[in-house]
Amino acid sequence: MGRLLAAKRDALGFTSPDANQITILDVSTPNASAKPFTVPFAAALGPNTVVAVDAGGVGKTSLADLYVGSIYNSPEPNQATLVRNDHAEFPKLAETTLAGSVARGNRLALAFHPELTPDRRWHQYFLSLDGEGR
Repeated sequence: MGRLLAAKRDALGFTSPDANQITILDVSTPNASAKPFTVPFAAALGPNTVVAVDAGGVGKTSLADLYVGSIYNSPEPNQATLVRNDHAEFPKLAETTLAGSVARGNRLALAFHPELTPDRRWHQYFLSLDGEGR
C-alpha cells in the first residue's frame, strides 16, 4: 500500500506471477470502486511480491516506487527488482538474486540498500515484527 497512482491518494498493489503483471488499485475512496491500473512487468518473470518503497535518487517522482520479488527467472529463479514508478514505463533501477524464496508463509526475503534513502520505515517495520516494537 502506498502512493502508487497519485501523490495524495492511497493505492494497493497486487501481483500476478502467471500473467507477469502488477495491478494497482486506487483505494482512496471507500465508497466507490476504481478501475484497476495494470502494469506489464518486463523486468523479470513471475512477480509474486510487491512492496511500495521510496527509492529516492535521480528521476524520483512523488509516487512510491516498487520493490518486486519474482519467482520464474533463469538461471536463478528468485529475483528482486526495484522499479521506478513514473506511472508510464516503470523502468528498472536495480536487481539482485535472492538466496531463497521471495515469500513463504509469514516470511519475506528482501535485499535493499538503506544508504539510498534517509527513510527508516523499513527498519521500523522489521523491528515491529518481534512483537516488542523495539
